[in-house]
Amino acid sequence: MDLRVPQREIPVTLHLLDGRDLDGVLWVPTVGPDGGPAHLVDRLNEASPGFIPFGEGSRIHLVHDTRILTVRASADPGDETQIELSRKLLVKLHLTSGAAVIGRLVYVMPQDHERLQDYLNSAKRFIPLHIEDDLVLVNRDQIVTAVALRGEGTS
Repeated sequence: MDLRVPQREIPVTLHLLDGRDLDGVLWVPTVGPDGGPAHLVDRLNEASPGFIPFGEGSRIHLVHDTRILTVRASADPGDETQIELSRKLLVKLHLTSGAAVIGRLVYVMPQDHERLQDYLNSAKRFIPLHIEDDLVLVNRDQIVTAVALRGEGTS
């Protein structure tokens, strides 16, 4: 009996806290807990901090997810919230490495708790940031400051 969960490979670039960039793949189940497709952000946020397998050519590395600054992948249209009233906000995030990233956050929060501050304080460990055609998952624990570059509102 084969008990393995079918996985798909997602090509990514890991930006690590020690300054290294690793190009390779992360594995994501083909089906998520809700029966729909699983997403990279869910895979990274699903468990408490620990080691995740990362493929680089024929090698498998175990990378501790708390040491990941960002994960860059081609944007999966299913990863962006499809709710019409979602908040879309251009932000600049300053990271502990000294780097800054600018991108679009797309999120949904309860009415009267939809400020950027509310979202960042309640977000899971990896936050999806859309930068052009890429999805960058930012480790929330590595954000020093966040600035809204355009007014907060729905679009």
